[in-house]
Amino acid sequence: MNMCTTLVRNVVAAVIASVTAAAAPSHGAAGLGSSGAYVLEEGKTHKGALYLGNHRITIAGKQEGDLYAMAGKVEVPGTITGDLMLMAGEVDISGTIGDTVRVAAKSLTLTGNIKGDLLFGGGTLRIAKGARIGGDVRFGGGQLVLDGTVDGDLRTTSGEVTLNGTVGGDADLQADIVTIAPEARIAGNLDYTSRNQLDLEGKGIVAGEVQHKAMKPRPRVAFKGVFWWFFSTATALLVGLAALALAGGVTPSIVGTLRTEGLRSAGVGFIAAIAVPVALLVTCILVITIPFVLIALALFVLLIYLAKMPVAVAIGSRILKALGRAEPSVFQGLAVGIPVLYLLFAIPLLGKLLRFGCVFAGLGAILIGAWTYRQAHSSATDPAGPPPVCPS
Repeated sequence: MNMCTTLVRNVVAAVIASVTAAAAPSHGAAGLGSSGAYVLEEGKTHKGALYLGNHRITIAGKQEGDLYAMAGKVEVPGTITGDLMLMAGEVDISGTIGDTVRVAAKSLTLTGNIKGDLLFGGGTLRIAKGARIGGDVRFGGGQLVLDGTVDGDLRTTSGEVTLNGTVGGDADLQADIVTIAPEARIAGNLDYTSRNQLDLEGKGIVAGEVQHKAMKPRPRVAFKGVFWWFFSTATALLVGLAALALAGGVTPSIVGTLRTEGLRSAGVGFIAAIAVPVALLVTCILVITIPFVLIALALFVLLIYLAKMPVAVAIGSRILKALGRAEPSVFQGLAVGIPVLYLLFAIPLLGKLLRFGCVFAGLGAILIGAWTYRQAHSSATDPAGPPPVCPS
């Protein structure tokens, strides 16, 4: 179990580091901070929703509204009055969040307060002594260490769970190993599934009922899973090759955008994935626009599916160059990158995190790269000026 957990953490860390290293400072995305670092200084206030895509984000002041961000590292020693939604490498919250927190990250350390719920997917979640979560906690990942207080329910699907603090509601734990210290307190019921069974009777740790289910061993390889992996990988490869053939000259611009502006692409893709469906649904108010909306939604879903292709090309090309091939084609890069991506996607739990990261980065690269290509193509084809007027 320890070796498996370490492997998963290393893979996630490597992927996040690669995305962060590929990013470069840039400008021009409206409403999206895209420089190397964003700092809301102590004593300052920002009003309204904030959308960021940076190497490092620090909220030391007061953010009045929601924060949506993607970054290598996020620190919140200040206050966020609304929701917090993050995809990041490392997250450290020592301040106060006024509403729900949704985080996908390698690690999250909480030493402050969250007044709403916490939903976390990733590597390690640490809730320090003195930290408090006013709502429920939903955790899926590698390791959870709870030394602080959760006022609501706690539900986990993870590798290891260690409880030293307090749960105000029920605890539903699914983990390979569950450890509950004598000083821990669970005000409701405890329902846990693990390899180890705990001796909790008469110790005053759980106020309600305790139920344990032995974790059933799963086969290492399932035929259905292997077949589905080959099918989905082959399908993605065929669709990707067809898309590259149809895209033509715009492909280098898209892949180049991902390589040089990876973090900005992920930020733009993250915003587009939220804003486009909402905007299309709003247009359904008029009955006459419904056919257009259905077609647009279908095209957007196709774009989401194709978003992994630029990422696969970038990864495959880098691998081929490392093996000695000087200038691999985009088709060769895709042929190598797609199987690598789908192997990463097959990692339990964290594969979903990697899939979302690829979709956001690829979608943003497609939008930015296509726009850049169009602008460059228009500049190259436009006449230098109006034709001269001949006197009559």
